[in-house]
Amino acid sequence: MRGLFRCGRVAAASLFACARLLLSRRPRTPLRVLCIGAFEYLARLNGRRLDSTTRLALAYACDFGALRNDYYDRRKLDRNVYRKLRCGLRRLSLDTATHRYIRELRQAERGRPAFGPEGFPEPGAVVEYRIHVVVLSLTWLQVMSHQLIAPRRFQALVALVGLVQLADDLVDWKEDWACRRPTYVTAFLGDQTSREPMTMHIHLHANRMRGLLVAASERDLEVVPLMLAGLLAWLLIMALTKIHFAR
Repeated sequence: MRGLFRCGRVAAASLFACARLLLSRRPRTPLRVLCIGAFEYLARLNGRRLDSTTRLALAYACDFGALRNDYYDRRKLDRNVYRKLRCGLRRLSLDTATHRYIRELRQAERGRPAFGPEGFPEPGAVVEYRIHVVVLSLTWLQVMSHQLIAPRRFQALVALVGLVQLADDLVDWKEDWACRRPTYVTAFLGDQTSREPMTMHIHLHANRMRGLLVAASERDLEVVPLMLAGLLAWLLIMALTKIHFAR
């Protein structure tokens, strides 16, 4: 219990430290503030804190990553915003990691699964692609945060972000399907006559990521706050599948 109390106290302090970002121009969404809070939490577990410059660099990085993702999804780019974000990143951090991220993300997007006549012919390839992009992004953010995260905790972070992405995919599934975007939902949406197989695949994937978080928290007590956040995302996924794909 003392260990859990300590983890809760550190998690609360981390979110409080990042709360002021909600009032700033960067990042653009509260969800990205929570992402920065997760890196703050992992840093504090190792006896250090992110300084204001590092938090701001992460905020710029989150917005930049979202802008790149929108470009690959919609093939539209606001060049003025892009330039501002790139200038901010150069000012706040070393540019080497950002160059590597852009290059590796471009390579991943060139291998983006293709949409076939009835959907994505290889749903597993879509899931792999989505996870790969998450790992690339979190690896870049880890470098930007100037810390080395233990493999088990990093995998827990990947599972948490995967659950949040899956919930977001469920919200936007109609637009994603119309635009032929590879997501956790559209990967299994080829059969338009029945939603049951697709719902089963979504639940299996969500349960797998939840299981990874639970297993990590059983081995490492300090993963518990991440696991609880993942559980909330999992509950949202279960609710959204019933709302959108009920019989």
